[in-house]
Amino acid sequence: MMSVPRSITGPSGVEVSALAFGSWNTWDRADFDTVLATLRLAVDSGVTTFDVGIYGGGETPNDTDTEMVFARAIAELGVPRDSIQLAVKGWLPDPRNAFVPSLESQLDTMLVRQHTDHAEVLVLGDLMQPRDDYGSLLDDVASVLLAGKARAWAVNNWAATEVAELIRQAEAAGVQAPDYAQLKYGLTRRSVPEGAPYGTLCARTGLRIQASDTFEGGLIFGGSGTGPSRIIGGDIGGTQERIRASVGRLREVAAQFGATPAQLAIAYPLTNPNVTNVLVGSRTPEQTRDNLGAFDLLARHSAAEIRAAADEFWFDRHAVSPHAGWGARPEDDPAAYVVVQR
Repeated sequence: MMSVPRSITGPSGVEVSALAFGSWNTWDRADFDTVLATLRLAVDSGVTTFDVGIYGGGETPNDTDTEMVFARAIAELGVPRDSIQLAVKGWLPDPRNAFVPSLESQLDTMLVRQHTDHAEVLVLGDLMQPRDDYGSLLDDVASVLLAGKARAWAVNNWAATEVAELIRQAEAAGVQAPDYAQLKYGLTRRSVPEGAPYGTLCARTGLRIQASDTFEGGLIFGGSGTGPSRIIGGDIGGTQERIRASVGRLREVAAQFGATPAQLAIAYPLTNPNVTNVLVGSRTPEQTRDNLGAFDLLARHSAAEIRAAADEFWFDRHAVSPHAGWGARPEDDPAAYVVVQR
């Protein structure tokens, strides 16, 4: 099995692993011994980049302590801090939650929970309230960077036009530009990251893309899986029924490459030169070994072969605008977006 290659996040030059692990509904759905075994295997195999966030405060059934489980496991394993990279989510106000703590306050809380004084990347959450002036946001980012609490920053599910304006204002203010956009990107959902707006922006600015939601919350594997139920992203563009119906066919196509659906799903975004890495949830050693096999697949087959085989699974084609961010269209109402139980 190949070791996970290294990549660069973007203009800042932060080095990361080409496969990254997320925390949302991941570590809290496994017993602690399994978490330890999973992370030991991951780090030993070259997975060194971890996306962490605070996903609740104990006030709703969807709240979790997943980031605390991760921190405890990393500490117990004795993983040196300088051998891993942390990408920390910072949430922004939206119509459903007008007040959230400042970005720096959120980051400070997470740094305490992760037993560290810095993150490699601060990732700004979904921009649910369109804005023309990013001045106050850039002030917050600049404060974090100046204090050494993060080396770089990024955005999550922003539209390309929003990121372009953000970069323009950052340059005017003398603030370091964002390194990457974390976007929903995989076999079934790719209209935004492969659309002309992001393609042009990446070519012009050096912005990179982090592929996330690559497994569509596990739906590409069929049913609800064998583990505990979980919360997954909403059905943007109305594609999830087609995803469920394609499970058997995806297994067939992956088998033609001597691969699994997970391996084909991870390999696909990595055929895009704008992609810095792929972010997945992997909560068992078995899942981790499966995911690591994506790099053997990429070594055996060309990008052209993989992309041709994947074409039939592009389910958000014409259903999601390449100009969109978190939704299917730029004008979508944030109140209509909901997460769902798988």
